[in-house]
Amino acid sequence: MTESYTPHQFIDKINQDNPSSPTFDPLGTHELRQRIEDNKIQSGDILAQAGQQVLADEQRKQQEYLNSPDAKIAKAEQEIQDMKAWLLADQTYTPE
Repeated sequence: MTESYTPHQFIDKINQDNPSSPTFDPLGTHELRQRIEDNKIQSGDILAQAGQQVLADEQRKQQEYLNSPDAKIAKAEQEIQDMKAWLLADQTYTPE
């Protein structure tokens, strides 16, 4: 049965099987692979920084909202609804 290799695996296999011979690197693929890996790392760093910036922006917006009058009103209304539900469940309050 024949084995199947990707081009990168094939080149690595040739180089591994012949350690004393010069490195087989047709068309400068080693440099190209290194550039691709460097670009992947750089892209990953950029994406990580962007993700951190978005998270920081969202947290800032959320904090601004929580400090706003609208949020305080919504929180008070929710607390009133919670107390009403608790009193109804306890049967000490009738909604008349």
